[in-house]
Amino acid sequence: MTDSEEEEEPEPLWRRALLSRERQQGTNRSARSPGGAEHGAKVRQGQERARARGVHVGRPRNTALTSDLLERAHAMRAAGMHVRDVARALKVPKSTLHRALSK
Repeated sequence: MTDSEEEEEPEPLWRRALLSRERQQGTNRSARSPGGAEHGAKVRQGQERARARGVHVGRPRNTALTSDLLERAHAMRAAGMHVRDVARALKVPKSTLHRALSK
């Protein structure tokens, strides 16, 4: 066999069954269908409305460092402790502590 004659892998049985059922019911939820683009637009509109209300949209914020812990971290750093040691003492990731201290 040459490169141009390579066989394509057949679709899994579950995928074929789903596509068959969607064709029978007349519901095709694939991204190529016109409904797929409308869905994305509706999601973006909902996100904009949420932002207008002041709601956080997206990945959850890291709440590992409270204001109390951040004050303690600043005091420990001022006392000369290394960031690694401060992070261990406060039981927070070093990268999180670096990010918070740099703000």
